[in-house]
Amino acid sequence: MIQNADDNTFDSGVIPSLTFRTKLPGTDPQICINCNEVGFTKDNVEALCRIGNSTKKLVDRRKGFIGEKGIGFKSVFKVADIVHISSSAYSFRFDSSELLGMITPITESFPSAQYIEGQTQMLLDLKGTSELRSINKDLHEIEPQLLIFLRKLQKIIIHTPLVNREFEAEKTKYDEEFKGETMKLWRKELPRKKEAIMKYLIVRRAAGNLPLDSRRDGVTETEIVLAFPISEYGQPLLKSQDTYAYLPIGNYGFCVRCALTWHQS
Repeated sequence: MIQNADDNTFDSGVIPSLTFRTKLPGTDPQICINCNEVGFTKDNVEALCRIGNSTKKLVDRRKGFIGEKGIGFKSVFKVADIVHISSSAYSFRFDSSELLGMITPITESFPSAQYIEGQTQMLLDLKGTSELRSINKDLHEIEPQLLIFLRKLQKIIIHTPLVNREFEAEKTKYDEEFKGETMKLWRKELPRKKEAIMKYLIVRRAAGNLPLDSRRDGVTETEIVLAFPISEYGQPLLKSQDTYAYLPIGNYGFCVRCALTWHQS
């Protein structure tokens, strides 16, 4: 869902945001996911109903998209039996218990208790409490640094029975002090006030003429992003950093000093 939201289209003037909300134990296990994107078009709905027909393939194929395969959304049925969807003028559900129910939309009104006007919403009726516990665990482990390596999302909001937090990225495309792009990350643990947790110097490098790969048909370009944590005085903070390929893939011992040496060379 984070990957799909980062590929969405957002109106100018809004902070691209994604919200996760899970229900209390003892109730029907559900997770509601809201995004303030512009809303579905007819093509978007049709793409959800097919495999390998993502609308993201229609845009500049050289750089590729995270969710271009057209199968990412269907993975929700590993944890959910029914998915209720509301976006723009569309309101429907997919029901895995029905014949071809994972690709055939059933028209319905979105559950009123969860409905928020102007949002793209997905309400997942989960298979059971074990899926809910697993999802809550994953949500609790999301780090704000994830926002550095997403292209559009600037805010992630998480509400679970144990956690109420927000992460937000404030980007400066050209910071005069550092002669480059910087980003400040904010955290809010409700009901506390928003507080800055780290500032980063961002370095981007484009790589072109990539070798052909059948798994990424037509993609010939990619972007490598390095983020260096810095103090309020502009000094590097030596700290081991995670590696990201759209989403976190682990900590391999890379430190700021090593990365800065590579950058300066």
